Amino acid sequence: MLSPVSASEFVVSSAVKYDQRSLRGWLISHLLRHKMLIVLLVTGAFGNAGMAIAIPSIIGVAFNVVLQPQPNLDTINILVLLVLVTQVTRAALMFTRNIAAEALGQYMERDVREELYANLLGKSMTFHSTQAVGEIMARATNDVHELNLMLNPGLNMVIGSAMFVIYPLVFAPLIKPELLLTPGLFAVGYALAVRSYASQLRPATQRVRARFGDMNAGLAEAIDGIETVKGASQESQEITRFDKNATAYRDAFVSQSDIEARFIPLLLLGIATGAAFLHALLLFRAGQINVGQVVTYMGYIQMFAFPVYISQFGFTNLSLGVAASNRVRSLILIQTELDENKHGH
Repeated sequence: MLSPVSASEFVVSSAVKYDQRSLRGWLISHLLRHKMLIVLLVTGAFGNAGMAIAIPSIIGVAFNVVLQPQPNLDTINILVLLVLVTQVTRAALMFTRNIAAEALGQYMERDVREELYANLLGKSMTFHSTQAVGEIMARATNDVHELNLMLNPGLNMVIGSAMFVIYPLVFAPLIKPELLLTPGLFAVGYALAVRSYASQLRPATQRVRARFGDMNAGLAEAIDGIETVKGASQESQEITRFDKNATAYRDAFVSQSDIEARFIPLLLLGIATGAAFLHALLLFRAGQINVGQVVTYMGYIQMFAFPVYISQFGFTNLSLGVAASNRVRSLILIQTELDENKHGH
């Protein structure tokens, strides 16, 4: 009898103990082994967005300087230098963030693979005789690699894009408080749309990982038992079975793609851009803001484009990673309940 009771049955186990009480706790316990990389990732994300939002602010000031009857060239030179400094700094922060995310993903994959391998060696022959080798291999290779992709580019993109949503909400009202209206409404709509998208994507990605496991298990069984297949002339039946599994995997992937194609924030971005420009022009005609502030404000709005375009890919990687994590952890937790007759009777 197989049941998800404990992480290991016998003496063979991973050198490091991880929290097995929940999937979230298990993932966090893995991540917390590399705290410095997490700090570098978050710091790089905050700093990158901060340097990015400096550009529309500087360009807005430059517009006002250029539109003066006698532009001050010294001021323009200073602004150009500021652009150069902020973008060089931004490049360094992006490099730091990406390196930290890549290292975190690689360490995560290595640690989980080590934990799973040690756990599999510690399980009984009863376990191994009842589990499809292809399914185990799919979880030990492809699913474990998905945890790497979940962190980079997945989590890396999601954290980075989140800063591009937050900063315009902070800086837009500094131009004029009323200008918070459009970015505020966009942020609320974006959060609701992403939440709905993630809830629809979750079961779809779970189906994709499960169908991949089925396909891999069927293939491994056929190759491992090739003598039996050929001896019983079952080639055509095995081809039909593999085609059925491959079709199911394809259909699951197409279903996931259908959900991705209905990513509503793309529409919200277009509406927000038009509404923001109209609002800014009305305030300009009323003499409440100048040309440079209009340019700056629209630059802030355009920062929303990064999370809209990137988060779709990032959330897909996160969802696939969570589905794969659940499959790996469930394999680790399986315990074969054997009657060991410990008391000798």
